[in-house]
Amino acid sequence: MHRRRLAAGVFTSASLVVHRTKSTNALSAGTNDERKPPAPASRTIWEQLTRPPPFESKAPSRFNLETYAGRALHFLDTLGDLSTLTMTGENLREQQKLLARHAAGEVTGATDAELWRARKVISSSVHPETGQEIPVPLRFSAFAPANLIISLGLLRPDATLVSTAFFQWLNQTYNAAVNWQNRASGEAASMEKLAISYFAATGAALAIGVGAMPLLQRLGISGRLVQLTVPATAVSIASVVNLVLTRWSEVTDGIEVYTEDGLALGTSKAAGVLAVGKCAVTRVLWTFCILTAAPVVNASVLRWLPFIAASSSASLALEAGVIFFSIWLSVPLCLAVWPQRDSVVASTLEPVFCHLKHPVTGNSVDLVFFNKGL
Repeated sequence: MHRRRLAAGVFTSASLVVHRTKSTNALSAGTNDERKPPAPASRTIWEQLTRPPPFESKAPSRFNLETYAGRALHFLDTLGDLSTLTMTGENLREQQKLLARHAAGEVTGATDAELWRARKVISSSVHPETGQEIPVPLRFSAFAPANLIISLGLLRPDATLVSTAFFQWLNQTYNAAVNWQNRASGEAASMEKLAISYFAATGAALAIGVGAMPLLQRLGISGRLVQLTVPATAVSIASVVNLVLTRWSEVTDGIEVYTEDGLALGTSKAAGVLAVGKCAVTRVLWTFCILTAAPVVNASVLRWLPFIAASSSASLALEAGVIFFSIWLSVPLCLAVWPQRDSVVASTLEPVFCHLKHPVTGNSVDLVFFNKGL
């Protein structure tokens, strides 16, 4: 099961599919193998933000992942906290010692908020299997600043075929580096799988991003509409290609489905297709938010504030700010659309899952659960 599927590269699909299949850290939005997480207490958004619950090392998150708001807060907290990028070396070792002392039952004097932050810092900065520190540019929390540069390059109004090809290649290469750094240790097929996904996604991005421009020009289609749609389309298709290739085994072999209380019911190919499909939709959503919606917002602001438009440096600063905020906000909000521990009506899967009975209680099982991935 692919449980740690979030990579820092915003613009590839499996850019966000990382192979830490044995990881159990909080960054994956509750992707650890706790099939039935504790029932969350009813807490308002403000309470979730300002009053962290008692620290629990096995809990998937300090936020309520059963609601969209809770999932959005979780991703904004784990992916949007740029302060974790400053944690290196001795800082990380101190956080690890704090968590180890707490796990051993020692009285650390740390508050719940400090313990939750320590776990977030470690899960975002240290590989959960090897224990090695992840280089700062390749951490998941670096996705906004890293992709700001790529986005500005892809959205240049004076972009040439060469510059378009370069930034499409840079995007895929950066994402491949993130995926490789965050791969599951000891996964034999990891290198081969990542290489295939990288070359396929790069080829798709270059074919569409570079090839579509001259084709549309020959057809007499040009202007801002092309600039807003071609990069996003190229990146979206590359993302889906990358995602499907990386998680192809889930489509062909299926994924495990289970009851609400975590009892395995079997493997379903239909559930695998559903999981990969939802993740693909998520990637397309945030790609268009960043590469299409953000430039529209930027252009609108320039119309409202003409004094900014009169200054090239101020215009560039505004564009960078809008794009950065768009990346920082849209990816977490899109990731939160569907829960990590997803569900589906049993009768919509293969016939073997129709008329299921609970293995223990014997009650009818109408809804089954599965790990959707990210």
